[in-house]
Amino acid sequence: MWHHGTITVCHSKTQQIKEHCLNADILVVAIGKKHFVKGDWIKPGAVVIDCGINVEETPQQGKKVNCLEMWNLKQQKRLLGTSHRSLVSDVGSWNMECLPLTYSVPVPSDITISRSQTPKDIEQLAREIGVLPEEIDPYGRKKAKVSLNVLKRLQHVNDGKYIVVAGITPTPLGEGKSTTTIGLVQSLGAHLKKNAFACVRQPSQGPTFGIKGGAAGGGYSQVIPMEEFNLHLTGDIHAITAANNLLAAAIDARMFHEATQKDEALFNRLCPMNEQG
Repeated sequence: MWHHGTITVCHSKTQQIKEHCLNADILVVAIGKKHFVKGDWIKPGAVVIDCGINVEETPQQGKKVNCLEMWNLKQQKRLLGTSHRSLVSDVGSWNMECLPLTYSVPVPSDITISRSQTPKDIEQLAREIGVLPEEIDPYGRKKAKVSLNVLKRLQHVNDGKYIVVAGITPTPLGEGKSTTTIGLVQSLGAHLKKNAFACVRQPSQGPTFGIKGGAAGGGYSQVIPMEEFNLHLTGDIHAITAANNLLAAAIDARMFHEATQKDEALFNRLCPMNEQG
């Protein structure tokens, strides 16, 4: 059911139960009767999982019925999970579908290009590059944090190449480190079909509201959605901004009061005298 399957539940009195069993790709039997499901009820290639009831006979307690269905189901789920992790850990070429670009002449503004492209949902992108659902922490539909458990799961995989883009003075058009990094990853991934991703820092408010605009790259080599990247990432820049504003307000208040009052008046306001003077 979790992977677009259909579950049919039957009991011993279900009409045409043989036909239902013959249609099953995975047949789970937990009826507690010996030889109830016949061999000709199972289609070739089907998987049969027996979760039947075991009857234990002891001199002290007589017959005791042990239902192993839930235990077996847990074991099956654990086995399937282990098998799935083993498969996704076998890193090959990503099964990633690249988003097409529609070029315009003259080239539109960065914000127009960003809004003209619809990014994938982050969960779909994670599936395409082999990141498990429990290894991401989604923030909305277009961004997420990735757990460091990915490093443990892929520790047996050979290391890849690490390219550092640094020391570039941006051109007047804003072509600097971010634009070069994003463009390089686009070339490696979309054109050369290499497993490649960009690691760029979270923009501070300086470059975002500076003379050259945002810090998400530019043109057709930029991070989308641009507004999310420039203003609403999942890091701690909001906490730094709040602390900076608090400190600035405290300094401003002190400068204002010290400039408009004498020390004696300011001291009396900070430490007022009691009723006896």
